[in-house]
Amino acid sequence: IMLKALVILVMIFLTGWLWSFVPWGMDNSSLTTLLAATVLIVLASFLVVAWIDVESRVVHGGHLSVVKALLGNLILLVVFVFLRRFSASGSMELTLAVSTLMLSLASLLGVVMARGVKHPSELVPVCVVAAWADLCSLTGGPTRVMVGQISEYYSTGQQGAAPLVDDLLIKTAVAGHRLPVPLFGIADWIIVAFLSAAFIRLNLWPGPQLPQFLSRPDLAVSFKSLHVAPFGLWLALVVAHLSGRFIPGLVPICVIALVWVLVRYPQSRRLSRRELLLTGLFPLLMTLGMTML
Repeated sequence: IMLKALVILVMIFLTGWLWSFVPWGMDNSSLTTLLAATVLIVLASFLVVAWIDVESRVVHGGHLSVVKALLGNLILLVVFVFLRRFSASGSMELTLAVSTLMLSLASLLGVVMARGVKHPSELVPVCVVAAWADLCSLTGGPTRVMVGQISEYYSTGQQGAAPLVDDLLIKTAVAGHRLPVPLFGIADWIIVAFLSAAFIRLNLWPGPQLPQFLSRPDLAVSFKSLHVAPFGLWLALVVAHLSGRFIPGLVPICVIALVWVLVRYPQSRRLSRRELLLTGLFPLLMTLGMTML
């Protein structure tokens, strides 16, 4: 099972690197970036499912595979981040390796976090709070500052030292660009992995079932459906590229996942008092905090 995850990680790195050699990429940079993002999200979704398989074996067998994978992933990520930071001219391969390791770490964190979810209704406050927090942060919080820093850095041709927030972005290579271009943040993928893992852990379909000709009957549920969480991230990237504006990824991710679980599973609508309080109180406190700043 661990080997499956490692193979997918290698595929993520290689496909990201190969996009820099696409012959028509220089003339269609935006389309190439969008295609690269689509392939990356599909492969990363398979990676999440692979880590979910590892985690499920851990739950039933008591192994420490996930803990070992987390620690090993974190150590490798720190090493590669330092190598990239101290690289004289920046390296395409080092940057792609960092992005691959960040995707793996985010997938593992999301899968581990989902172990605490016991009922579908618990996903409601999580989705509402995460989406509202991202929206508030964009309108007047740290995300707004980070977006400004990243926009300035990439609009000026990546001159000088990259802002620290650049290390939190998942990137891919694109033909015609000296260094990989950013796609989305690591926090976006943590929530994607968390939601997908939570659906599967609760024995819920993580999205609409695919037609039979697209999936074999012997495949697990996780491979026979369109996962709504990564689809929300992909939709945010499409809208961002078409509009030329920054789209907060957690908003479409959480909204689409929330609509899916509320419509498809009536038990998710039976919120406890605590869940109702969390759903209403945290967005209210965040809104009040933003108005006072």
